[in-house]
Amino acid sequence: MGLMPVADALSGPSPDRGAIGLRPAGSRAAYRQLPTRVVAGRLVADWDSDSYPPGKYEFRATGYDRAGNAASGSDRARGAKMVLVDPLKEPVSLEAGFGGRQLDYQRCEPSRHGRRCHRRRPAGFDTRPAARTVPFGRGVRFGGRLTSSRSGARGGLEVTVTETYAPGADLRQRTTLVRTAADGTFSLQLPPGPSRDVTASFAGTPTLTRAASRTVHLGVLGAIRLRASAAVARVGGAPIVFSGSVDPTGVADPGDGLPVELQFRYAGAAWSEFRTVETDGAGRFRYAYRFSDDDSRGVRFRFRAYAKGREGWPYEPAYSRPVAVTGQ
Repeated sequence: MGLMPVADALSGPSPDRGAIGLRPAGSRAAYRQLPTRVVAGRLVADWDSDSYPPGKYEFRATGYDRAGNAASGSDRARGAKMVLVDPLKEPVSLEAGFGGRQLDYQRCEPSRHGRRCHRRRPAGFDTRPAARTVPFGRGVRFGGRLTSSRSGARGGLEVTVTETYAPGADLRQRTTLVRTAADGTFSLQLPPGPSRDVTASFAGTPTLTRAASRTVHLGVLGAIRLRASAAVARVGGAPIVFSGSVDPTGVADPGDGLPVELQFRYAGAAWSEFRTVETDGAGRFRYAYRFSDDDSRGVRFRFRAYAKGREGWPYEPAYSRPVAVTGQ
């Protein structure tokens, strides 16, 4: 916030008109106007310093009298230039990631010989990977640590965790508030659901800057199941019916027509697609396959289904567990 007095000995200062602006110190850039109001003969401006790059900034005030005449000034009361160094607040940093590994960090404490630093291992969160993939229906822990550049860990402060779900999910976004512990750490269990991007943010205080972690991606595999009507197929006999389903939980509009690839393999061969089918409105699919090749006798085949997804499907591509059918 900036305060600059306004005075006029003749008509008097305007009670509702004036402006305070700023620009990088020493530059010739145009002054950027701040939201300004007149309070008891002073121009008052709110400067959101967190939104500006670090550096020096010079300020200029423009006041008006009741007749509409303007005058500008950029000096303090004692004659020095009105220059402020950003950040005005104590800088903070916010690291976050998924649970499962220990996170080393350095902690510095004052001592008789200056500052002594050592490394600690809190109940950690790995901030290195930008993504993690988990099975359908499984949650994961997310957390991190809030620190300031001058005083280290910042405990007792509120961090906002935002989950932004993939397009097509029935929930667009979820926000959760969590408070940091004494050592600056925080954590929470993210619930099961579709894939999403996750980030943590700190809104700042009158003495601490805002901060945000990088965004990490939580990929969730789709749930796909496959069954075979029999474990033995007679060559030239009745077809084997392959049926299954893709779970649409958490999808806003499952609709019809999610493509599913049916694949097979036998010993020594790679997986190959032999048919693509589509699900119905409940996520179910079905296909009857007749074994007609004499070379299939005595061969043990493995079959699986693969759901790659489509636009608006908020899960990662996934395979079913294989099922075995032997030709006879």
